[in-house]
Amino acid sequence: SDDTSSDQNNETTDEDDDNPFTQKAEERILEMQSHIRTHYRHAAYNEALETSSQLLDACQKLFGDSHPATASAYNNIGLMHKALGRVDDSRTISTRSLERYGDIVGTDHASYDSALNNLGNLDRAQAHMDEELDAAQRLKLNQSAVQYLDDALAIRVAELGDDHPN
Repeated sequence: SDDTSSDQNNETTDEDDDNPFTQKAEERILEMQSHIRTHYRHAAYNEALETSSQLLDACQKLFGDSHPATASAYNNIGLMHKALGRVDDSRTISTRSLERYGDIVGTDHASYDSALNNLGNLDRAQAHMDEELDAAQRLKLNQSAVQYLDDALAIRVAELGDDHPN
């Protein structure tokens, strides 16, 4: 339930609501998102990645690259690559998601916060699990993780306040 893009070419109009093609495409996107969640919950990460790639293609065709749904699709692909242990692919795609969210919804939005959190968790996981890293590389990744997570926390606190349980 991300906000719609302010880009005129990607805004949903009343005319779009009556367009059966648009309605069918949006229904298909919702269906793919549901399949991704199901595959992810069942650790079927390859299937989730395949569906995530199809979702990205559908979002780009329907909304263009400057839409929250497209940024979310990039985010899904990044998460699936992480789950499959493909750290470099995950970082590349997750960074693209963060950039898209920053451009589309701004850097103080919950979706941007989530993308920061995902990158922080990716760096933290790699620092702890990648046996080929030396101590300096681990330290650098941990510092990067802390920065991402601190930035995400600042957004969350600004949005929810200091006293909120989350």
